[in-house]
Amino acid sequence: MRFIIELEGLVFDIKNAHFAAYQKAVADAGWSCLDQATFWRLWRKQGLQAPLLTGATPIKIKQFWCLFQASLAAPESLSKLTFQDDVSQTIASLQRTGWCVGVTTGDGGVLDEYTRRLADSGLADGFVSCKSLPIEPRQRASQLGELAAGDERTVVVASSDIVARAGSTATLFTVGIPIGCCHDSRLHRSGADIVYKSLEDVPASLDAGAADMIQAGLKPASLG
Repeated sequence: MRFIIELEGLVFDIKNAHFAAYQKAVADAGWSCLDQATFWRLWRKQGLQAPLLTGATPIKIKQFWCLFQASLAAPESLSKLTFQDDVSQTIASLQRTGWCVGVTTGDGGVLDEYTRRLADSGLADGFVSCKSLPIEPRQRASQLGELAAGDERTVVVASSDIVARAGSTATLFTVGIPIGCCHDSRLHRSGADIVYKSLEDVPASLDAGAADMIQAGLKPASLG
């Protein structure tokens, strides 16, 4: 069995990093800043459709989103990343069932920062590899298919609509977990086969026989 795990949200808590990126982008765009709770609620619920610049012109909004995407990969934002609570225990639980592969929608610089932190924390041994997914949607799905390495019981574990959609497009069983930048409704709409509250729910289900995941479409272990 193979688990393809989105690093943003599931391994790393990105809330403060995303707000730092938002603050910088708003300042660079010369606009007023929402408080963190309001920003996070709107961003999780609506993503790129979120009204983060109330009253701004389309040109200003387009400028802001370009600045925001660039700010997400800036050192000032990445420095705000922290590990999710108990993630090392959860990865260890998944390792007892299969291989773990980490993926990010960030660029090579973001991946380098993630792998450095994983190594420093001792979590790097929990992953056979970590990869940065391509920008183009079809290429993302294709790479997820390659990472599945022909294992029909591969599970993509996504916290963003981008990875959930790529997993669904690649016809891989996809679990959505709304602790990153996406509300659960967005994960459902993006093609997640099942949505849990936390990453810990994945090994818990498997340990109990995975009846809920099998009902949602995961291939039974008896047929693996």
